Amino acid sequence: MTLESRIAEERMIALDPPFTIPDWLDEVMGESWMPHAILMDAAGGVSPRRVVIDEVYWADVVAFRMETPSGAPLERSDFDDGSY
Repeated sequence: MTLESRIAEERMIALDPPFTIPDWLDEVMGESWMPHAILMDAAGGVSPRRVVIDEVYWADVVAFRMETPSGAPLERSDFDDGSY
């Protein structure tokens, strides 16, 4: 299984370039609540627990999936217009 298909299977957002924080996440960091993330490494391994997004060590991450603190899924498009 390729890494791309693994990312799609886990419904994750691929980092482009890998191992760097997405620019569009800067808008989220100043909010009163922080999304949680489930992370994928370069080998396709998925983290066993959620991590608060501002605590992610991005140098190990190739893809991630976001959730609200209560566990509802978030998509990148939820942040594109600033209406999150």
